[in-house]
Amino acid sequence: MPNFFNFIANPFKWAGSSTTEKGSKAPRQSVMANSMAVQVHRLRQDVGKWRDSLERAENVYYPDRTQLLNIYADLALDLHLSSVLEKRKINVLSKAFKVVKAGQEDEQLTRLLKKPWLREFMSLALESITYGHSLIEFGQLQADGLFKSVELVPRQYVSPELGIVRSMPGMITGIEYRDNPLYSGWLIEVGKPSDLGLLNKAAPMVLWKKNVLSAWADFTEIFGMPYRSVSTDATGADLEDIEGALAGMGQAAYGIFPEDTKIEFIASGTSNERLYDTFIERANSEISKLILGQTMTTDAGSSRAQGEVHERVAASYTTADAEMLLGILNEQLLPFLIQHGYDLKGCELEWDEAESLGKKEQFLIVQGVMQNSGYKVSKAYLQATFGVEFEEAEEAEAPGQATEARPILGYHIEAGIASRNEARAQLLLPEEDESEATAQRKLKAQLSIMQAATSAGLPVAAALKLSGLKLELPAEPAPEQEGAAAAELPKK
Repeated sequence: MPNFFNFIANPFKWAGSSTTEKGSKAPRQSVMANSMAVQVHRLRQDVGKWRDSLERAENVYYPDRTQLLNIYADLALDLHLSSVLEKRKINVLSKAFKVVKAGQEDEQLTRLLKKPWLREFMSLALESITYGHSLIEFGQLQADGLFKSVELVPRQYVSPELGIVRSMPGMITGIEYRDNPLYSGWLIEVGKPSDLGLLNKAAPMVLWKKNVLSAWADFTEIFGMPYRSVSTDATGADLEDIEGALAGMGQAAYGIFPEDTKIEFIASGTSNERLYDTFIERANSEISKLILGQTMTTDAGSSRAQGEVHERVAASYTTADAEMLLGILNEQLLPFLIQHGYDLKGCELEWDEAESLGKKEQFLIVQGVMQNSGYKVSKAYLQATFGVEFEEAEEAEAPGQATEARPILGYHIEAGIASRNEARAQLLLPEEDESEATAQRKLKAQLSIMQAATSAGLPVAAALKLSGLKLELPAEPAPEQEGAAAAELPKK
């Protein structure tokens, strides 16, 4: 028997008038079909209103995040906050993906999914980090059996705690979407129902910053231009003429006072404009730390070493977001697409790390493969990757047939001298240990590959495997081993 609270939230479900049996083939209906468009209220917000809205959103019996989302709409207009949020999202969206089947990329399936709707889905899924729970609805399948569009169900209408979409924000009733086959087969939920997103943490700092900016604007308007003062005994029409003349002389503030009036402008000991600017800088740095984990990828830093540390922190945030998104794609999206007829059984999505490497890093890897593994790299791959054109090399002339000089080791040595030591002998230089020189060149190439791979974000173990270096990483001790080792330490 359904409890009373669920009956109040979903009266149509329990009446049996709006659902069919689960698993039946129901035609697609939009979960927003019965909802009415409502204007977002953009009022002046402050920290007090945020606290009241947060209490409503966290209400145990009837959570309602409508007012909190109205505050979010205002926060999203902040330029710095908008910039760092977009940067964090773009860092993941700029990564290329591939569809892998039986350990190999299926290029045809990769092209099938590289569509605008999937990028939009990925963007909306990542926005769950910012806003919290997101409900994503897919459009109708087209004649070719493929999706063409996805869209976000407006968060003001969704109550994830109750699992309903309301006809108007703030209502206590609505359509249940999780167990309703009319809607559930076209929806994907991202994020926990109780998650309120990073904007909830950013709200106080952004609101304080907006108030300080407003005060700074007032200060600039009042004190940014010279203040004009007139002392006069004029009255009546003469006083009105003086005031009219002052008003027509520009926007600077002015005042008309009797002869014996004393005017004082009392300022604090600290320069007001610097006080405002310092607060805004601190607010921006706190916002950057919340969203990106650091500040120097958005603001000027003090040293290269610190900048590299901040870059690594930013890369760790990107890696975590990318792994989260990859889990959503493989655990939720792929089964959803298979259910709707996509031929993706046995497939999974992976990030194409080669696409994220720069030309220099790719060249170092190709160079290391050719020097150390004995494999050849196809001319077609080199042309496509580096954009260079190749011509067939001229056949080498037999010794004794050529009379022109050719450069070997930077010297013009007669044709027919092939090795380094033969060239060095002609110049009366001692022989080199070619085996040692070869080993050094090989090690240098392997280290270059290792550096390029780790700079691109690959784990150390994977970079070692790619470079061919034979190193064994120390195994991480198990928690119980760590405890035992700590117990064996002598006590001071």
